[in-house]
Amino acid sequence: MSTHYVSARWTVKPGREEEFVTAFEALALWAELNHPEGGTARLLHSIDEPSVYVGMWEFPGAEAIERWREQRDVVEHMDTLGALADRVEEGVFELRVLVGG
Repeated sequence: MSTHYVSARWTVKPGREEEFVTAFEALALWAELNHPEGGTARLLHSIDEPSVYVGMWEFPGAEAIERWREQRDVVEHMDTLGALADRVEEGVFELRVLVGG
C-alpha cells in the first residue's frame, strides 16, 4: 500500500478568500474528527497568484480516498468550497519520491 494524495486547486472569487479559508478549515477539522484515514490536510496559498489556493489531503491508499469521497459531509464541504471559486481542478496522486521529512 502506498501513500496517496487528493489535491485541489481553486481560483477563489475576489473578496471571498477569508470565507474560503474558513470553509477549508471546517472541512479539515471535520475530517480529523470523523475520517481518521484522512491524515494531514494542507492549504497552500499562492504568493504569485493571490486568488489561487491548493489543498492537499494525505491518505494511506486509493481505497481510503474512495471511502472519503463517498461521505455526504465531504461532498457538502467540497460543494461549499467550489461555490467560493471561479475554477476548481482536482486530482489524485501517488507518492513516488520522498526525501527528508
